[in-house]
Amino acid sequence: MNEESIVAREPEAPAVAASLASAQGSEPATALTSGRSYTTTRTLLKGFGSSFGAPTSRTVVAGLILGRMAHPNEMEVTMSDKAGRGLLACGALAGPLFIAVVVVQALTRPGYDLGEHPISLLTLGDLGWIQSANFVVAGALIAAFAVGLRRALHPGSGARWAPLLMGAFGLGLVVAGVFTPDPSLGFPPGAPEGTPDELSPSAMLHGVGFAVAISGLTLGCLVFARRDLAGGDCRWAAYSVVSAAAALVLAMWPGEDGASIRYFVATIVAFTWTTAVALRLRSGRESAREVVEPVPQPAFGARRG
Repeated sequence: MNEESIVAREPEAPAVAASLASAQGSEPATALTSGRSYTTTRTLLKGFGSSFGAPTSRTVVAGLILGRMAHPNEMEVTMSDKAGRGLLACGALAGPLFIAVVVVQALTRPGYDLGEHPISLLTLGDLGWIQSANFVVAGALIAAFAVGLRRALHPGSGARWAPLLMGAFGLGLVVAGVFTPDPSLGFPPGAPEGTPDELSPSAMLHGVGFAVAISGLTLGCLVFARRDLAGGDCRWAAYSVVSAAAALVLAMWPGEDGASIRYFVATIVAFTWTTAVALRLRSGRESAREVVEPVPQPAFGARRG
């Protein structure tokens, strides 16, 4: 690489810096400053060339590193993008992992019957720690997804409430994993048939975690539905509304007949939605929709300030 090739690249610097500034939402001054880093790098390389001959690969690398150190914004854009995609990937992973662990336990735990026992009862017994950890890990992944939502949606519609509600969903799952329900319905083996007349404090807190999780999930669906409807994407808006309604009805339907199946289907509906939204955002098919406020126009004949 010689000086002429480096000088030839300099006119591209303002354009590159401008695109980076646009991606970060910075002011034009930042773009000009980033452009100067390339000019500074070329000047350094020119000095190296006049003192030691034509720039070598080492001097080129040294100059580029100096430019990065002076203006690291370009590197921050890439690192922020990778971190955001990783956080969104947590939301895509939480559901499949949770469902897979539940299905494996349902098929292997002695005495457990998915048609009779809610998945919460898997937290009991000698192997109950597996399902407790499953709740906690899923909640942590959803919480990470909430942070990714904050980055992906900002500063668009729903950038505040969607992450908060998904965070509540994740928190509810963690609480449901830390506090276990009471033995009932003959599980674990040896437990009394039927449900207990009085709930223990642990069982009540488990129920609180469940209520927080289902509330955060359904309200989060509605926030996304409003966002998509405002953006003209009626299909995604309808999907979010249907998911919220289905999860809420299945989880809150009165009566114990088929309750365990309803809870399991509600879980699938909820995690299918979070996985779909996470993959949608991660693929870039959804971007932040900024709310554009209308600019008031002066009356006809009025003097402009």
